[in-house]
Amino acid sequence: MKRILLAGALALTTTLGQAALIGNYSLSGNIVTDSANNLEWLRWDQTVGLSINDALAANSGWQLASLDQMINLFNDFELQDPTDTSLSGFQFTTTNVLGGTALVSTGASEASEDPAEHDKKFISLFGNIYNGHLGPLVQPASVEDSRAVFGDILNGDFFIAGVQDDYLSVGVGENAPPNAGIAALLPLDASFSAISEDTINGVSRGVALVRSTTTTPPAPMPEPSILMLFAGGLLGLGLIRRRQKKH
Repeated sequence: MKRILLAGALALTTTLGQAALIGNYSLSGNIVTDSANNLEWLRWDQTVGLSINDALAANSGWQLASLDQMINLFNDFELQDPTDTSLSGFQFTTTNVLGGTALVSTGASEASEDPAEHDKKFISLFGNIYNGHLGPLVQPASVEDSRAVFGDILNGDFFIAGVQDDYLSVGVGENAPPNAGIAALLPLDASFSAISEDTINGVSRGVALVRSTTTTPPAPMPEPSILMLFAGGLLGLGLIRRRQKKH
C-alpha cells in the first residue's frame, strides 16, 4: 500500500512539475515571456517570409535564439508523447540535435486531442504558420505547424525548430488518420543562407528571436564622504612630497 501511495505521489509531483514549466510561459501581444529564465521570445509568425538578417534588422534589440535556448524551450514543454513509455524521460540535447536524431512524436490523435496538450499549447503561443505545404502529401485541414530557424549567425551554424500537429508523414496514405504530431530540432546544411532564405523546401518558417528581460544595474556611485576622504588623502600626500623637496 505504501508503495502504491509513493508511486502516486511521484506521478503527481512529475505532473505538477511539467505543468509548472509550461506555466512559466505567457503570451502578451506578439511576445512570449519565459519568466523562469528572464527571456522574451517574439512569436514565430511575426517573422514569416523574412531572412534571418532581415528579421534582425526589423526587430532592433532582439537576437537570434541560440541552440542552448531552444533546447531549454523544448525541454520545458516536454513535447514527447506521454503515453509512449519508450519516450519517458526523453530530453533534447546538443548531441541528438547535432546528430539529427532530436525528433519525437508528440502524442494523441485528433480524436482525443485537448487544447491543454503540450504541442497545442506550444503552437498557440508561438503561432501556427502552416502555409499549405508540409511534405509531399496533402495535409488535413486540422494540421498546425510552428516552425523557426535559429542558431549562431557568426559561425553560420543554423538549425530548424518545429512542432507540427495532425500532419500526414511520408509513407502514410492520404485517407489514413493524421499522425498526432512531431517536435524536432534539426541542423540545417551549409547551403542555408542567413541573407536570402525565407522558406525551406517551400515550407514557411519564422525566425526565432529572443531578448533578455533583465537589465544590468548601473555601477554604484561612491558616497560623497568617501570621495572627500579620498581627495583629502591625495592632497595630504602632495603636501608631504612638497615639504620633503624643500628640505
